[in-house]
Parts: sequence; structure tokens; C-alpha cells
Amino acid sequence: MSRIILTVLFIAGHVSFATAHEEGRPTMPTGTISLSPGVKTAVEELLLLSQREFDPPPGEAWGAFFPKDLYELHGKFLDLLKALDRQVDEDLVRRSVHDTTGDIRCRLIAIAHDFSLRPERYEELVDSYARRPRRNAAIHVHRPPMPTPQDSVEKYRLTWELLLVAPCSNDSLFMRPACFKAIGIIRNDSSIPLLVHLYRRANAGVKSGFRRGQALDEQLRIIESLHVYRNSSALGAMLRCVAISENVPAPVPKASQFTMKEWTIRYLRDEVGVTDGNRWRPVIQKALEDKDLSNADRAFLENVLNKLPS
Repeated sequence: MSRIILTVLFIAGHVSFATAHEEGRPTMPTGTISLSPGVKTAVEELLLLSQREFDPPPGEAWGAFFPKDLYELHGKFLDLLKALDRQVDEDLVRRSVHDTTGDIRCRLIAIAHDFSLRPERYEELVDSYARRPRRNAAIHVHRPPMPTPQDSVEKYRLTWELLLVAPCSNDSLFMRPACFKAIGIIRNDSSIPLLVHLYRRANAGVKSGFRRGQALDEQLRIIESLHVYRNSSALGAMLRCVAISENVPAPVPKASQFTMKEWTIRYLRDEVGVTDGNRWRPVIQKALEDKDLSNADRAFLENVLNKLPS
């Protein structure tokens, strides 16, 4: 099993499929912010815990690791968020909240501060979407509710992000579809780097086979969430996700009869989900005007554009 990938620095725009060969190489967080040793250690530990969702340490028995141990890591992750927030000053919080470089460390600092400041929002969402009474549970399948309009707003965005980036608990695992749906509805570009980070995290499970079914489902939900954005930042993220999935040994696993690359093409062609006259066309056309676009990316986007509905 390849070692843990800690982070991804996402910059909106084109990304060459050639970078797929680099996706399996462990990287440390990089970006524009400078962190004290204590903050850096806390952030790195949070990233390690997050990654264990789909990539347990080598030598651990998978059966013993999931689900009990994974659920316990969720609580530890929340405690570390509070500890991290106690170590950062107002200036670092401000720069992290307004970061536009896609530094995943900034996302974690912003999430930690929001959780420490407003922990009740976490409980509100969990109570609403994961702890509803299950009537006749032995007979009927209880499905998680989709997010309501009042919960799919900016003030809850960082809480939804927290529920996705933390190792799953019994509650957050059940409400993951609602989390991804809410992120897509809110459509804040600041969430895009986190979605790419989550996609790469899930790819560890796709490659190793550890919780592969859940990992593929996670990746598909991420592509679906990015599809809702329909802007250049989301297109760049989708290209990045395709590159990540290219770094999987053949035969490439499929989710519901399609690989992630095929699912991306289908979404960009407006073949799935709610269609609205295909708003991807102008976004793709603008991307193709970039003279620095790689040959692989250009061929991929031209293939999508040529078969878009008129």
C-alpha cells in the first residue's frame, strides 16, 4: 500500500493528466502561510487522521480497524480541532478563512475556528440528519434526509466540510450524502480544494481495496458536487480528479458500470443529473482558449465538447 498522501494544493485552472504519475507520491502541506511548529504538528496530525478513512497504517488488521476504531478517531479529530484553534491567532484565522490558494491547511484552520466558536452547529446538523427516530427499522430502510434550504446556506458550510473531512462516525457516515449535497447547493469556491483533497483521500481505498465500494461512492459524489458548480474552478478540479484516478492499476474499478473518468465525461456532457441547457459549454470553450493547456487536457475537453447536446 502506498504511503499516506497528506494534502493537495489546488489552483483553479487546467491540470495536465501527466501529473497523474505524481499522485501517489507522499507530499507535505505547502502553501503561502507560515505556521508555528505547534500549529504545523496539529495540522499534520489532523491530515493523518483524515486520511485513515480509507488508508489505515500498514500492518493493521482491516477487520479490527473498521468500524469501531474509525468511529473513535472521529472524536479524536474533533478534540484536535479544538486544540488547533487554541494555538492560532486572529491574523492566521483571518488569512485562512480568506485563503484563495487552495491550501488544505487553511481549510482545516478555518474549520477548527468555526467549530470552536460555534459547536452547536455540529450538533444541530447531526441531530437533524443522523439521529432521527427509526420507526419499524426491521422492515423499512431508513434513508438519510437531504439538506433543507435553511441548512444549505453559507453559515453551515464549514460544519458540512468538517463532517466530510473528519474520519466517519456512526452519525456522519449515515449523513454523507446530505453533506455532499449541501456543499453543492451552497456552491462556495472555497470548498473546491477540500473536495479534491477528499477525492484523493478516497483514491487510497480504490487503489488498496480497503473499503473500495465506499471509496468509489465517495468519489462519485464529489464529481456530482463539482458538476453543480459549472465554473472554471470546478472544471479544473474535475480534471485534477481524473488525473488522480488515472493513477490506479488496471483494471480500473468502476462505480455503477463506469470508471470515474467516464462519469466525469458524462457529467460534463450533461448526461446525468438535472440538465439546464448545458452550462458547461462556455466554461469548456474558455478553458480551450488557454494556450498553456496540455495536449492531454485539450483532447479530453474537445472530446467532451464535440458530443455536447446542441
